[in-house]
Amino acid sequence: MVDTQRIGKSVLFQEMNEDNRSYWFECKTKKFLHNIDTFYYSVKLQEDFTVESQDKNVLAFRRAVERLQLQQAKKQFTGKVMQLFVPGIGDYLNLSNLKFSKYYNFCLELPDMFDIIMATMVPGNEDEISVTSEIIVQIRSEMLWLHGVTDAFEKSYEWVRALCDMYHLTIQEVKENRTDFCWHSNYLEDPNRFFTKENMDAMRCTRLGKRTMYIYNDRGSSDSDFSYYSRGERGGKTFLRIYNKTMEVVQQGYKAFFLKTWLFHGLINRYDFDIYERAYLKQSWDYVTIGRLNFYVQHGTNELYRNECIKLIKQHEESGSYTDAMIALADQLTPPVNMIINVEYQLTRKASKSYKILPIKDNTGTGEAKRIYDFLDNHRLIVDYLTDSVFRMVEKTGDSNKSRRPNCGFWIALRRTKLVDAAPVPNGLKMQRIYKRQLSAEKMKKAVIHKVVTYGLYMKGLNNDSPVSDAMEAILRLNDNDIKEAKRYKEIRAKQLNKEMLSEVMPEENYDHNFLLVDKFTGEYVDPDDWLGGVDGSAGKVS
Repeated sequence: MVDTQRIGKSVLFQEMNEDNRSYWFECKTKKFLHNIDTFYYSVKLQEDFTVESQDKNVLAFRRAVERLQLQQAKKQFTGKVMQLFVPGIGDYLNLSNLKFSKYYNFCLELPDMFDIIMATMVPGNEDEISVTSEIIVQIRSEMLWLHGVTDAFEKSYEWVRALCDMYHLTIQEVKENRTDFCWHSNYLEDPNRFFTKENMDAMRCTRLGKRTMYIYNDRGSSDSDFSYYSRGERGGKTFLRIYNKTMEVVQQGYKAFFLKTWLFHGLINRYDFDIYERAYLKQSWDYVTIGRLNFYVQHGTNELYRNECIKLIKQHEESGSYTDAMIALADQLTPPVNMIINVEYQLTRKASKSYKILPIKDNTGTGEAKRIYDFLDNHRLIVDYLTDSVFRMVEKTGDSNKSRRPNCGFWIALRRTKLVDAAPVPNGLKMQRIYKRQLSAEKMKKAVIHKVVTYGLYMKGLNNDSPVSDAMEAILRLNDNDIKEAKRYKEIRAKQLNKEMLSEVMPEENYDHNFLLVDKFTGEYVDPDDWLGGVDGSAGKVS
């Protein structure tokens, strides 16, 4: 539906016909989308991993890790990526420098999917028996959102078992380590007003202690945007954070798949998507204002307003500043964007190990991973407890004892959300991965353009040459060593990126270019794949 009450006063909405209003502004109002956003699990092995261990398989594993880390240390000076082939899967994992706590010093990753962090030795108890898990696995949010938590766990666990088989290690038990339960929502028309410090102090009802953090982003000189609220200790049993998820995605320039996911599920409309995409490419939340002015230039009809927008956009391009005049005009001409607020509980094993996990399904057939399946089956019971007994938001007024007040509308809707894995976009994962690539490629193209122009100024000084000339000259100045360095770097980056995401050519990029490299002295065509700095091996002889 189109929320005419919220956006109907904007000039652009009034100028559009009914079809365009529906196309650009239709979305689901007061919508919540739930998922597990981060999931760590720990793997306990049967072997003795204490310092004095004499287990032959443990000792062999330690020697293998030492060799790999030595090779990795040598390669890091050349920028090469160290990979480990896992026979049970028939594929490679990357060695990473990531370390976790003080024992877990050997990390393997499948880019954008998960990290497997292993300890070569762990402490023992008074009887010199190992009680600490030797493996921690972190499943990343992209894998959890695009595959669902159960499927993501099973895919990552296949690799864990294959690694253990590779080193002749035996899995004893698998347990949850940390789980982030999150709700993305467009429920609030004005999050900045709802999440003021005064409102939060009046509405929160919590057992999470007194440690609280508020963060607001300045917006011009007269307003601010809600950014972040937290309650509790970050390393404690349970930690709550509520924050502007759209701001995080835009500013950090990552997790682009969320834009497509929110659009598919109706949390944002096509207008929001257009504005956020522009801001994402700039990695600037403030650029939402300029994006809105650009949108009016493209779709508005009043020439006076369009010219004023163009003037302010040019002013921003020249100064890099955002003024109250820009914000005021954007607010007058275009509707506000839907902001996605994320409510997230970080639950650690310190808390979950004391929860009574009910045998909702018979998971005895899952072997050593039974605890994980039982834990996930208790999903509803766990979040009911978290959103009722640990932290909730109540009405601002009423009984002097806040715990006796009813939940506010926002919290009632949150607790009614369906707790199922968020459905992927139809034809699904491929579409989201391609979109992520498109945005990443666009960001990289802009960076290349800026660097090429700067390179041209360094080489030629101040000049009026076309940027096309700058780009061509940058290519033509390449010599043999430059090409070899580029080839080496391409091999490195290919290993660092997710292979599944890069497995296909983007359809719109699969076309023949309308230009050739020609030797201007002989007229012969030069194949770029064979070219190393010019026809005769020197730079600058091809045009």
